[in-house]
Amino acid sequence: MKRSIFVLAAATLLSSVAFAQTRQEPIASHYAAERGVTTAEASRRLSHVDEALKVKEAAEAKYPDTFGGLYIQHEPTYRVIVKFSRDAESSLRSLTADVAFVPVKSAYSIRDLEKKATQVATILKDKGIQCSTNVDPKESTVVVWLDKADVDSARAKLVGEGLDLTVVQFFPYEKVELTKNN
Repeated sequence: MKRSIFVLAAATLLSSVAFAQTRQEPIASHYAAERGVTTAEASRRLSHVDEALKVKEAAEAKYPDTFGGLYIQHEPTYRVIVKFSRDAESSLRSLTADVAFVPVKSAYSIRDLEKKATQVATILKDKGIQCSTNVDPKESTVVVWLDKADVDSARAKLVGEGLDLTVVQFFPYEKVELTKNN
């Protein structure tokens, strides 16, 4: 009885591993073709995604005041960039020893940038300007998406409120009116 349960458990485990590998193969093949690397190298690179998520979560929990974000650099050299506003090397190495993860000094933490993004959105909303904001960890900036017609007014209103805009990037868009097809 124990042997048959073991065989069944082993077969189930092996089939799920085979399924996961089969599911991963098209992704690795596509990545390899896109980046000009072997499928084995593509699989190695893709294996860092799960660890990157774990490192990000751990950094947010352990270093909320200094964690500056994380992103994957595919070229010219593949690596996972992890940013901290201070003690980048020691902070990162307390989370992972994987050399594919590279510490980089950041001018601001994600927390600081998120506070700035909230401040920008609140001021502009209060002034009647619609926008959406997000944080770009690669550039350590706050990104503000708004109507092209509102950019100059938004800048003036933010400066008028005493906001330093050195870390704020504006991405204007044009409104498109949808029409019915007859």
